[in-house]
Amino acid sequence: MSDKRIVESLAAWVLGNEHSIANALGNQVKHMTEAAAAAVEAYATATATPEAKAAQDASLMTTAGLKHSAELFQQDAAKAQGILDQLNELLEQYYESEEQ
Repeated sequence: MSDKRIVESLAAWVLGNEHSIANALGNQVKHMTEAAAAAVEAYATATATPEAKAAQDASLMTTAGLKHSAELFQQDAAKAQGILDQLNELLEQYYESEEQ
């Protein structure tokens, strides 16, 4: 398959699935934002006192692990939001060009 046909097929697939793709990305942003907030809250609780920090660090998920998880969740949410924004921008440009 030529590069042009691959691009055309990809474009047709995106256009045919734009709502599902946008919904999936939106759900990913929501889920990861909520997970990040929960991890930040858990980290704050786990580090509120030296005793709480010691107890958390003795468990399977250390306080550093909670903090790292929150950072990863925030990064994933931001990446999904960026992809969703780009998709919406490209679709808007496409539909505007179709109207002309």
